[in-house]
Amino acid sequence: MKSYQFSYILSCLVGLWSLMATLDVRAQDVSINVLSSPASLPVSTTGSIQVDLCNTDPNNISVPVNKLNPQISVSSDVTILGVTKSDGSSLTDFTVSSNTGQTITLTNAVPIPNLNCLSFKIVIQGTSTGIPGGVGNIAAVLNFQNSPTTGNQAFNDNSATSISIFQAGPDLTPVVYAQPSLLYGGKSISVVVDVFELNAVATNGTVTVNVTRDPKFSLNFEPTASSIGGHSVQNSAWSFDDSSPDYYILTSNQAVGAGSLLSFGLNGMFEPGSTTGTVNISTVIMGSTGEQNLTNNSDADKIEYFQQ
Repeated sequence: MKSYQFSYILSCLVGLWSLMATLDVRAQDVSINVLSSPASLPVSTTGSIQVDLCNTDPNNISVPVNKLNPQISVSSDVTILGVTKSDGSSLTDFTVSSNTGQTITLTNAVPIPNLNCLSFKIVIQGTSTGIPGGVGNIAAVLNFQNSPTTGNQAFNDNSATSISIFQAGPDLTPVVYAQPSLLYGGKSISVVVDVFELNAVATNGTVTVNVTRDPKFSLNFEPTASSIGGHSVQNSAWSFDDSSPDYYILTSNQAVGAGSLLSFGLNGMFEPGSTTGTVNISTVIMGSTGEQNLTNNSDADKIEYFQQ
């Protein structure tokens, strides 16, 4: 009897050990993490969401194929356009189960070995701002086919990030040409300013440009001129104000086209007197409706002068 009881107990212990071993073999923890790029996204331009799924199990246990169903959702300020590998090439390690434009769900098409990650990149587009400085919220949930992997830790099955969505404005920069660049005695000069738009967004409102004054020269504005100093200009689009002692002020209400330019030109006389030296002629764009980059709003050219 005792021998039978011992054998029965031993059999139970072996069975329990086998069950525990089976559970250990299937024990896994899989995490998900998302990161958006860039931090700020203009409306109608594209960005991305990097998604990493990592098998953190220290044992040699792979996540099986078709086990993971990561789901990534975005708020209404963002639209999901598609998904690729992290390097931008065609997706092969996952299949797309569904994509509504606001929520995308995928399934892993290959195993994930322990201590390894599988990644993909979701391509997104800023679609609206809602309010100035709108924020596109991004949430990721790691779902599982049928049931989670045994031993999975739920705390790392969710991840979130955000991206700032904004309406891009025009970006203006001036380029000034002073001619001639070298003078001997009093001579006529010309100053032409090209105002370039760099951000592929047309201006909408007043553009004001200041041109520095100097006692050695006096500049005049011809309202109908279309060419000054060999440069094409649109003087008819500008108004001229010389009431300031420091600047000539040029103003235009005509739009500077997206990726285009609007120019003006001034003519005058340079009188160095009995002096020799260099004079800088500077221009500054003082304002344009909606312009966000003010770091490139100035330029300068110089004239070197000598006594006759």
